[in-house]
Amino acid sequence: MHSSPISLQKPYHAMLNYQLAGIERLVDTALRRQLTSQEEFQSLILNDLNAEVIRISGDFMQVSCSTSTPEVLKRNIQTHQHKLIFLMDSIVESLPPAQRRIVNQTGPYFQWFDSYKYIYVSLENLLIFIEQHFGGISYSTPLYALIADPENITEIRQGLESQGIEEEYVSILTAPLQNLITIKAIPYQRLLFLHELKDGLNGLINKPENIAHKLFDLLVYLNFNDTRYYQYVTGLIERDLDEIPGITNKLNQLYWIQKRINQAAIKPGFSFIASEPSLKEQLQLWLKEEISYISISAQPEEQQIAKVKFDLSVHQLGYFLNLLVEQGIITNEVKKEVAKVCAQFMSSTKQENIAYHSLLNKFSEASPSVVKSVRDMLLDLVNATHDRDSNSKR
Repeated sequence: MHSSPISLQKPYHAMLNYQLAGIERLVDTALRRQLTSQEEFQSLILNDLNAEVIRISGDFMQVSCSTSTPEVLKRNIQTHQHKLIFLMDSIVESLPPAQRRIVNQTGPYFQWFDSYKYIYVSLENLLIFIEQHFGGISYSTPLYALIADPENITEIRQGLESQGIEEEYVSILTAPLQNLITIKAIPYQRLLFLHELKDGLNGLINKPENIAHKLFDLLVYLNFNDTRYYQYVTGLIERDLDEIPGITNKLNQLYWIQKRINQAAIKPGFSFIASEPSLKEQLQLWLKEEISYISISAQPEEQQIAKVKFDLSVHQLGYFLNLLVEQGIITNEVKKEVAKVCAQFMSSTKQENIAYHSLLNKFSEASPSVVKSVRDMLLDLVNATHDRDSNSKR
């Protein structure tokens, strides 16, 4: 009777040695010598650092394929994560103050601090790779201090509210930033997300044109898949739908929103909550179900609505209606109301059904060619009155 063979080889996950010694030497060399030549940068950074990052990623990939993750391995991995944060902090502290805020933005190598930024991004990518495969631990870094800035968070809040963004909306957006002030430490991937969110919001309050649309595009792009935000957006769409008369116009509005979301760009590998579906996916599913429900519940009498047909494009019609409102010929002061009624009972040359939101946007978006074409139309109408007046005097 043969005895069961016993393997004397240790499982790989118990053999993960400290992997960052080579990177520590590279960082130390770079910090002691401000690299000013392209050749040094190419040799020390692009070649040696990249090779180390690739090697370490490969070793960690083998560990992630292991069938078990014992407590010793967990502590070993966390040691690597803390060391990477320490090295990244050292790089940030060695940069000129003006460069610290954009430490993770690299470009062509022109000055000595560009090599530091390249090293920082390489270490950042390695840290994110480890977090993705083994989970994150909480850190407190110089980047954290840049984001958890109470004065700037207040500026963002006030800037958004001054542009007409609802208080509830602003609270949802700024709550994660506000929480940083008391939490003090979070996983690096969440910190990186909030850094991008804060930069994006600062950019929007300084360029307020069409801020509502730009804000939505930013949050879809960054994948702000917060439950409160998802509920707010879908609730906002439902409120708008309640104000739109007619099933056809409701569906047109939903199709327009669906088109925007389907075509929206997203930042790869980015999310507010990594374990949840992306904001884009959640909204796509919600819109699909909403469109299906409204289509099924459509009443027969709404299948055919007589409309006044204009020999104008939607752009021309929107600009013309805006003129009538601004000159007091249409006395409704709220342009949104005018757009809703006109979208229901008017059609353009190329579009039988006009989404009121699209028509409302055209009120304020008039190119020089649109302005000229509407002016020519109005002059033709004036000339027509002269012709009729001349004929009546004969």
